[in-house]
Amino acid sequence: ALHRQLPAGAKTTFVVMYVIIFALALVGHSLVVYIVVRKRAMRTATNIFICSLAVSDLSTCCFVISPITNADMVLRLCGKRQYKSL
Repeated sequence: ALHRQLPAGAKTTFVVMYVIIFALALVGHSLVVYIVVRKRAMRTATNIFICSLAVSDLSTCCFVISPITNADMVLRLCGKRQYKSL
């Protein structure tokens, strides 16, 4: 199996972009939930639905994407795990 190594700059860019996207998702969805919960005027049926979607996205971000993808990404980028060829 062929193992192609990414250049160091590409690895760094990939990790930085991933962290930025993860942080923006975490902050953005948390703000939506915070505002709907704290501001009584924001508790309309539509906003509660949007809040439930934000909670779902937060759950996915924190419990699925973050631990699984981060561990796999770090192992692959550090050379501890080989990419499998199809």
